[in-house]
Amino acid sequence: MPFTTNVSGDYSGVQVAVDLFHANLFILGVLFFIHWWYLVNNPGLTSIEISKKDATAGMHRSLIAPFVSLLGRVCSFVSPSWSMTTYLLIPILFFFYRRYFTT
Repeated sequence: MPFTTNVSGDYSGVQVAVDLFHANLFILGVLFFIHWWYLVNNPGLTSIEISKKDATAGMHRSLIAPFVSLLGRVCSFVSPSWSMTTYLLIPILFFFYRRYFTT
């Protein structure tokens, strides 16, 4: 993570540098989703039981970062430096998910 952050910061106008950062965050987000999926399907790994509602919410929230990184990748074709601003959507998407999709 620090390497791709440094490269994308130093060369923010270069699409390859920015795409390395987007790919890194996409991979981290997918790994986080796999982590949630594994915990949900192996309930004996946690000391307390994860409810079905919390498991679903956790898996949905873990997909926000990969979605935003893919959006950033698409935006990098238009403007590599401005594609980094797509990550400002993460707290907004978390807010709307919590407000409209959880009870």
